[in-house]
Amino acid sequence: MPRQLFLVMSLFFFAGCGSNEGRRAAVLPEGCALSFPEVGLCASVTWKSAPAVRQVTEATLRFFRATGNAKTGPFERPDGAVNVPSPRMPAMGHDSGEDPRTTAVAATVSDYRVENVFFNMRGKWSLTVELRKGGKVVETATLPLAL
Repeated sequence: MPRQLFLVMSLFFFAGCGSNEGRRAAVLPEGCALSFPEVGLCASVTWKSAPAVRQVTEATLRFFRATGNAKTGPFERPDGAVNVPSPRMPAMGHDSGEDPRTTAVAATVSDYRVENVFFNMRGKWSLTVELRKGGKVVETATLPLAL
């Protein structure tokens, strides 16, 4: 009986190995839509108008320390440049392919305005934000979107 009990318990133990069930995911600060753990930053995303098919919109990225939150900060500009390539549709393997291209423009100490965001069709999209330094990508974060 003890041997059978040991075998059953061993099966449950090894069945749980490699599974994320029961493990806690990293808890992100309030308002952290984009996480940059390597540099200790988060960014909130506020849309001027909700993303919609075949309409140009823009968003504001507000960067803050990952130890804070989107409402009270502490707010901080990333060290280096912020780049936002045009939205991509991963399942289709293409971006929105429209001009003018999506750009990120510094607006305040911690805010970047992401201009010319365009989605040319319905589906699952991703908007990637790159933090760059010396012309190289230091870290990226991706915001999934469904239209």
